[in-house]
Amino acid sequence: MELDDQICSRARLARDARFDGKFFIGVLTTRIYCRPICRARTSKECNVRYFPSAAAAAEAGFRPCLRCRPECSPGTNAWVGTRNTVSRALQLISERGLEDGGVEALSERLGIGSRHLRRLFLRHLGATPSAVAQTGRLHFAKKLIDETNLPMMQVALSSGFGCVRRFNEAIRSVYRRTPTQIRALAPRAPDQPQNQYLFHLHYRPPYNWKRVLQFLAVHLTPGVESVDSNGYSRCFSVNGAAGDFSVSHEPEKNALAVRVHFGDPRSLFFIIERIRAMFDLNADWEVIAKTLRSDSALARLGDTEEGLRVPGCWSAFELTTRAILEQHVSLERVAALTSQLVKAFGRPFSATEKLAHLFPTPESLAAANLASAGLPQAKAAAINAFARAVCEGQIKFEGITDSDAFLRQLCETPGIERSTAQYVAMRALRDPDAFPAADAVLRSIAGASTTRELERRAEAWRPWRAYAAILLWQSASNIPAQRAAQQSRPASIGDSRPMKPDRESAAHLGSRQGDRMKKRKTGMKFFAGLFALAAAATMFGGIRPAGSRADDENTVGVLDAQYQEAVKKNDVATMERILADDFVLVTGNGRKQTKADLLKESSSGEITYEHQEDTDRTVRVWNDAAVVTALLWAKGAQKGKSFDYKLWFSDVYVRTPSGWRYVFGQASRPLEATP
Repeated sequence: MELDDQICSRARLARDARFDGKFFIGVLTTRIYCRPICRARTSKECNVRYFPSAAAAAEAGFRPCLRCRPECSPGTNAWVGTRNTVSRALQLISERGLEDGGVEALSERLGIGSRHLRRLFLRHLGATPSAVAQTGRLHFAKKLIDETNLPMMQVALSSGFGCVRRFNEAIRSVYRRTPTQIRALAPRAPDQPQNQYLFHLHYRPPYNWKRVLQFLAVHLTPGVESVDSNGYSRCFSVNGAAGDFSVSHEPEKNALAVRVHFGDPRSLFFIIERIRAMFDLNADWEVIAKTLRSDSALARLGDTEEGLRVPGCWSAFELTTRAILEQHVSLERVAALTSQLVKAFGRPFSATEKLAHLFPTPESLAAANLASAGLPQAKAAAINAFARAVCEGQIKFEGITDSDAFLRQLCETPGIERSTAQYVAMRALRDPDAFPAADAVLRSIAGASTTRELERRAEAWRPWRAYAAILLWQSASNIPAQRAAQQSRPASIGDSRPMKPDRESAAHLGSRQGDRMKKRKTGMKFFAGLFALAAAATMFGGIRPAGSRADDENTVGVLDAQYQEAVKKNDVATMERILADDFVLVTGNGRKQTKADLLKESSSGEITYEHQEDTDRTVRVWNDAAVVTALLWAKGAQKGKSFDYKLWFSDVYVRTPSGWRYVFGQASRPLEATP
């Protein structure tokens, strides 16, 4: 990695925390290397050198600063977000170090020679793989010395040194002090109960803790994980031993406070690295935002969601199991199903009332009768098949060097969709370029009518498409709040009169839609009063738009996508929230349904969808009324009878004091052939 000395110099002089961990400063007069934020007396420019990694500084003969503690800096981010050899090697080293066969075994797993791997590390990081791994062990040992009261023997074993002698020699050669002398110089760590440890894991600001916590709260596993105002907590198992940890935010330190309760200190390195990945602490938002801001829509969203992260997971098996349950099911229902699964097949755990079970192992789910825990038959079969694939070694989550091959293997498992596999890649594999383009909300917010169209647009977001997905999802959750805030503003005098609808635009849209129907031979005639209804809604709504027309189109598009997703999942709560009380739906065969009819049909669960996707979506807004038109493909079963058809639909939304509401819908007859 080539460093720009001028940029490094400015960051050093400003002690800019955004550059923490991106480079290290070697002071020639003291032979000490520091972080850019070090509060020591500023050295002259002629007396410093810049290194791309701590290992490179150590290889050049510099020792770590005891004041700024380089071991506390966020992870080196130079290669995060790329799929090159160095990136994959760093990830494998962070998972297991070089314990399994050293550099030779690592290079073999990467499919290259060991000499070439060393050359790549020297070129880009300034140090060999062995030096990078050794520096990581030393930094973690220093962290244990400073932040815990563990005996030195346990510190040596926990940080990956085979014996105390090797540990003492390594510490003395690097820090020029013994471990005992280093502990005497550090502030005394507060006493902790037995088998409990407190660590501070630093990040590169900004860090959007609120959004990370919100995301984890929505997707948590009841009984295994918990989110409250204090932070996040969960129980876990490592090598058959159970423990738990909690995470809270300390923004004044640019760090997360992690409290671990676990009986075997030898696993602390693995636990801390897993938590660091889970909360995406190595991400560099400034670099990510620079790419995403090339898209004007993402630039606007990024300005309101600074420091966004992609939340990871503790267990890839647990995440994938829950993701299978989330397919075509509302999140409320998923939480109930997951809770039932954990209670029936998980191991009891007694940390707190909210952390009562360990998540079931693959072995316990492979042949289990999951239907006995209340899971639908299709979900139970898919989880059984997935668990068997993990037990038989067909699917492995550790040591992955080819994420594309892994995703193909995952999609071959019955019951796992492509979008689910991409979601797993985002959170479990920590692939920053994973992107579930088939997600309806993503397509709607991005203004794409098809999955392929969204994929083409997302090419400009590489290699950070996972962050783009999180950004779009979060913006969708913001829309109701934004609209409520807009509508709470005092109206101007001109807003007191109802606005006249744009009749010419409505007539033109009706003509275009009619032409399209004829060309595609749908055999459908739009109701003559459709746009009259939109006009009437505008005239009597009395709520004038607070934002731009584009904002309204985006809001309605997202809301309609959420409604279609709720129908697919039989999510009654979401449907009830979006539908107006006097809603009416008229289908092509002349059937009329009210809001009560739809909610009753959905709550009965008599319709199940295998596939539901709309294309050619258009959204048009006239002041306080909007019309959404799209071609829908639906496939599934109703009362045991399968169906597979395409049809056109139009949905009318009206702005009300409480937001947009779906007031009228109409659908064509099923098409005889794909238009």
